Amino acid sequence: MKNITVLSIAASLIVSANVAHADYPYGYVFQETSGDPFSGELFLDQSSSSSGTSSDVSSSSFIDTPDFNFTLSQTEWSVTGTFSWNASIITSMDLTGSYETPVAGGFDIENFTLTDGGITETTTFFGQQPTDPTGNGAWVSGVPDTASTALMLGVASGGMGMVRRRFGRKA
Repeated sequence: MKNITVLSIAASLIVSANVAHADYPYGYVFQETSGDPFSGELFLDQSSSSSGTSSDVSSSSFIDTPDFNFTLSQTEWSVTGTFSWNASIITSMDLTGSYETPVAGGFDIENFTLTDGGITETTTFFGQQPTDPTGNGAWVSGVPDTASTALMLGVASGGMGMVRRRFGRKA
């Protein structure tokens, strides 16, 4: 009986996570060209736009920099300029934000800017403001994220079928 409960909870969590992401099915991956370890993926709600806003970007989008990894949900952020993209690439973007990270003796304030050509991160620690390298590159389209949703639904359905076979149908 415990296995049924665990399986049901796991299937529910997987399906609900994918349903929440379904509103932002278009992923744009940062392809870094300057050799610095910057990466990320922005999840958008449509395949193209010439006048995007903050509401077009999922807060589950994530950024990896040489110093920190974070999702937009962990930050204060907004689109502050022109934001446009097509089915292949983000053509214009100015998304800025900041977040605090606790460290021994205080905290770091990380400010970041995402543009169509790069990721810049600036760290403020105890009043000092060294600028980290900028990751140069482009945000290019990935495959719409329908495959993972279909896979998770298949796993959940298969699990439910196993439970039904194990315990049979009771009238």
